[in-house]
Amino acid sequence: MALRRPLVRILGKLRILPAEDKIPFSTVDELGTAAKRNIGTSGTDAVPALGGFNTWSAAQTVRAATAAPLALERTGAAANVSISFTTTAGTTYFGFGPATLGDLYVGTTPNLANEGNKLLHTGNQLAIGTTAASARTALGLGTAATKNTGTAAGNVMEVGAGNLLANALLETTQSWNGCRFFGVQSTSDWSPSVGVACGWEAGYAEIRRFQFVIDTSGEAYFRYASDINATGGWKAIRHSGNTFTDASGVLTNTSGALTNFVSLFLRAATAAAGRTQLELGTAATATLTTSTLDSTAGRALKVGDAGILGAAAVTITDWNTATHNGAIMMASAGANAPTSGWYIGTYWKHNNIYGTQIVSTFTDAAPRIYVRTLVNNAWSGWVGLNTGSFVVAVSASRTLTLVDAGAYLRTTAATTITVPTNATAAFVVGTEITIRAAQASGNTTIAAASGVTLIAPAEGTLTLGPRMTVTLKKVGTDTWDVIGQTVPA
Repeated sequence: MALRRPLVRILGKLRILPAEDKIPFSTVDELGTAAKRNIGTSGTDAVPALGGFNTWSAAQTVRAATAAPLALERTGAAANVSISFTTTAGTTYFGFGPATLGDLYVGTTPNLANEGNKLLHTGNQLAIGTTAASARTALGLGTAATKNTGTAAGNVMEVGAGNLLANALLETTQSWNGCRFFGVQSTSDWSPSVGVACGWEAGYAEIRRFQFVIDTSGEAYFRYASDINATGGWKAIRHSGNTFTDASGVLTNTSGALTNFVSLFLRAATAAAGRTQLELGTAATATLTTSTLDSTAGRALKVGDAGILGAAAVTITDWNTATHNGAIMMASAGANAPTSGWYIGTYWKHNNIYGTQIVSTFTDAAPRIYVRTLVNNAWSGWVGLNTGSFVVAVSASRTLTLVDAGAYLRTTAATTITVPTNATAAFVVGTEITIRAAQASGNTTIAAASGVTLIAPAEGTLTLGPRMTVTLKKVGTDTWDVIGQTVPA
C-alpha cells in the first residue's frame, strides 16, 4: 500500500510534505540565507558563536546607529578583562585591558601579564593618570609644566624677558619694568649723557632701584633711589673729566683721565695700551722670584726672599758660596765659618770676584762679629771686630783660633797657649789678643807652632807667672810681638 503523505499547515497554508520529510525552508519567503548556516568559531559559512574564540576570513565591519555608543564588552575579574584583536596567524596582538588600569597593549602574544607588551601603562612616560596631576607625575613633569611664560611674578621667563639674551630695548621714558637690561637714546628725557647708552637696573619699586649705564663713548654712570626723578641725579663713575682719586681716596672731577677697568676693556686695543691707561709700571708684568736666593735680573722680589722682611734669614750650608748680594743668611755649623756654631750675616758684592762678608754669632751671651773679604776670587781670613769686648776663661792648654781675635784670654790654671801658623788660622796683620795668668800658682806658657816667630819682651821669656799679663800683636804673616810682663830670662 502506498504511504500517504500528510498535509501540513505552514504559515497559514496547507502543504503536502515532500518524500524526504523535509520542509522546503528555502522556498519560504520569510527565511534568510543564515537559516541554512551552522553555528561555529571559524569557516566562511559559520555563524559566530557567543563565548567562542571566533575568526573571520575577511574584514568585518561593526557599526552602531547614529549617536549610539559602540561597545564590545568582556566581563570577569578585573585583572583578566580585556578586548583584543589578532591577525589570522595570531602573530600581532593589540588590545585593551585590564579595564581598571586602562592599559593599552601591543605585541606578538596576547599576554596581559607581559609589561613589555604595554604601550600605555603607569610605568612608562605615556602613562595615563586618573587625574591631571597624577598624569604629570607619571610623565615626570616638574612644577614649571603648569606655569605660563611671561614677565609677571611666577611666570617662566622666555628668552628676551627683561631683555635677557636679547637686544636691549631703547627706552624713551623711565617707567619701571622690573629688573632688566635696557638701552636709552640721547633724545630720552632721562639719558645720562649725549649718545646711546646701555645698562641694567634692579630694585623693587620705581623710586627704589639702582641703574648703571655705559654710553658709546665709554663713560659710565649710576643712580639710585630718589635720584631717579631728580635733575642731574646721575653720578659719573668714569668720564673724561675725572682722575683716580683725591687725597681722601674719593674719585674726583679734576683734570685728567680716569683710566680704570672700564676704559681698559672698552678702549684699549692691546694689553700694553691697557696697562698704559691704567698707569701701570713695569712691575705689573715682571716675574716674581722663584726661590729664596733667586738672583735672576729683572725679577720682582717676594717678601721673605733673600731673607728680607721674612720670618727668618735664608739658611745656607757654606759661607764661601754665600755671595748673594744683600741677602741675609744663616747657618749652623756651616762650612768656612769663623768657628763652629750658629752665625748670621750678609754679603756686599762689588762684582763676581770682590766683596765683603760680615757675620755674627747670636746664640751666646757674648756675641762676636767677624768680617772677611773676597779679593780676586780668594777669601781672606776672618777678623774679629769687637776687640777686647769679650772675656774667655781658659782652664786647659789650647791653640788660638780665629774666634780669639780681639779676645781677653784669662787662664785659671797652669796651661800652654799655642800660636798657630797663618796657614792654620789666617789672623789679619794687626790682630791683638790679650793673655792674663789669673791663677794664684802655676805658670802660663806661650808657645809658637813650627814656622811662627814670637818676639818676647826685653829681658823676658814666653812664660807668665801668676798675675802677669801680655798682649800678642800680629805684625807679619807668621810673626807676633809679645808685649807685657813675663818671667825674666
